[in-house]
Amino acid sequence: MNIEYIKNFNLAISRTKKHNLLDKSMTSLCYSQSLLTDSIATKIMDEFSGTFKSWSDEDFVGQCLKSHVLFLPKVENILGEKVTFTIGYIESKEQNYFKFSEGNAEDWMSRGMPKNTANIHAWLTLPSSEIIDLTFLPTFAKRSEERRVGK
Repeated sequence: MNIEYIKNFNLAISRTKKHNLLDKSMTSLCYSQSLLTDSIATKIMDEFSGTFKSWSDEDFVGQCLKSHVLFLPKVENILGEKVTFTIGYIESKEQNYFKFSEGNAEDWMSRGMPKNTANIHAWLTLPSSEIIDLTFLPTFAKRSEERRVGK
């Protein structure tokens, strides 16, 4: 378990409560056993293949909100557990990806999301603090390719 992720996730729940956006089923993460056993991961991959059979790799680029909203109930059905649709950004030692501020989020809530320009990311968080992210790698690969060719 990534203790830092659990800490940040629980802080995000507090911010979500502050803005009255909390789903009643959302709870804090705690330490627990992995839910992504080999058999569960296989079921999720099979469901992914069926759900997104008409999608190409390119179709996942920049579609984190759409793809994860679509896939969330399918993962919940497989796990028999509530899964949290998570909006945030990715931190690494080298760089932060899709980083936005609480002020940005407040602006989006009051004015609406800008079309195709929001620096935002979404994924699914399991109660075990494991994540399922369908779009980061295709989006990262596309952006890296665009930087290499100077677009």
